[in-house]
Amino acid sequence: NNRKVIVAGGSNVAYGVDSTQIEEFFGIKAVNYGCMVGLGPEIILESLKPNLISRDILIMCWEYETYLFDRRNQNLNYLGMIFGPQTKVCENFPFSDRIMLNLSFPTYLIRRSIFHAYNPWYDLSIYECGWDFDSSGNVRSNKISKIEEEELVRSPLKSLLDEIVISQDLDDIFSDFLAFSLEQNVEVFATWPNTFANPAYINNKTYLENLKKISNFWRKLDVPILGKPEGAMLPAKYFHDSAYHLNAEGTKSRTENLIKELQPWVPLK
Repeated sequence: NNRKVIVAGGSNVAYGVDSTQIEEFFGIKAVNYGCMVGLGPEIILESLKPNLISRDILIMCWEYETYLFDRRNQNLNYLGMIFGPQTKVCENFPFSDRIMLNLSFPTYLIRRSIFHAYNPWYDLSIYECGWDFDSSGNVRSNKISKIEEEELVRSPLKSLLDEIVISQDLDDIFSDFLAFSLEQNVEVFATWPNTFANPAYINNKTYLENLKKISNFWRKLDVPILGKPEGAMLPAKYFHDSAYHLNAEGTKSRTENLIKELQPWVPLK
């Protein structure tokens, strides 16, 4: 029996879920499929499809910015994949999207590159990838905290405080993927991304409305939601280097909560 649990999403998954904990608790193979969220959900899910088999359990855990995803966006990681190793994904885009992407020219990246190249005080090491994965996809380079609570408090997520309008592109991407999952007999769940419990969210009407929209979105797609958003919002001591990246202690705590939320759906071996 090769059935497995897969947790997929952006780097909040890579830095926030320990698939080894899940595997040890349930007694079935578990995989952390957290990637750079800038790649976009379509690329991540298309690359996941060949690895899914009947009776797999997939938990989707997307950063809040994902709900605004636009196929025509000019994120450098996304463009690099669309015009590189993931060109087949682009072939299935609507014709108008393919045209717009081919015409895209991220001038702001050129400006930034020139500025950084000729600025002697700029630390280019910040662009070095420090992700250290184990064989199950978990980041293991997050043992300590590198970010202070004050910085986290100063930087609430714009995607939670500004009104979210869930994009049609995202609706289409997830609807198509869920149809594929149904054909493959893959059980799909959604859960909330781990992020800092910023006091700016308290009693904020836009924040509450955004969470309601996301819940309704998954219900419309008939995808069960594991847990509540507050259960994935953690104190500053649990964060590594951003409001989405947990340290080792935070990852352990978040995974324990996720296991509890998954228990009613997955029988123990």
